[in-house]
Amino acid sequence: MRDAIVCTQYPEHQDTLWTIPHLATCMRDDGRLQDAEKLQRETLVIRRRSLSPEHPDTLGSMEELAVIPDMLHRYTDAAELYRGTIEVHRRTLGPDHPVTARTKYNLACNAALSGRRDEALNLLRDALDHGLPSAEASGIEQDSDFKSLPGDPRFTALIADIQKRARREQSPRNPREIVTRQSQWCFDPFKLILCRVAV
Repeated sequence: MRDAIVCTQYPEHQDTLWTIPHLATCMRDDGRLQDAEKLQRETLVIRRRSLSPEHPDTLGSMEELAVIPDMLHRYTDAAELYRGTIEVHRRTLGPDHPVTARTKYNLACNAALSGRRDEALNLLRDALDHGLPSAEASGIEQDSDFKSLPGDPRFTALIADIQKRARREQSPRNPREIVTRQSQWCFDPFKLILCRVAV
């Protein structure tokens, strides 16, 4: 009951700004795309006004909203939201930040789905060269959004580059890295101490 009161009477309350996007995501996952889009748009307006257009939560709302037009095959609407988010990420986080790169990846998905093959490949290359972690990039080959790209030599070269980078990141450069990769620190709450654990 408290959540209902907060959401209807206090649209800019922090609980509302946290709850409504989660509700919209549940609606989206349940197939209620128009309802989810309406909630995400309302949340975006409120976050822009109360937090700022460049606040991380506002940018998150833009990306969450962009997913819905993508699912409804309204690729132009989704691309506009992704491009706006990328522009703000470049200004606030920098062009080589992983979050900027992830948004470029999402725009590449959008481009591939809408048949803009060259743009998709250019965006993927840009994301990989400017901050997309190799661990995340390694899933490109299995991403169903890119099912139109296999067979293109540029996509094949991109996959080869991702695999090469992943191998390079996995091979230790010095003996100390071997120890670091084989163990990590953790907090033991029962002993109230930090301890090393084998991985």
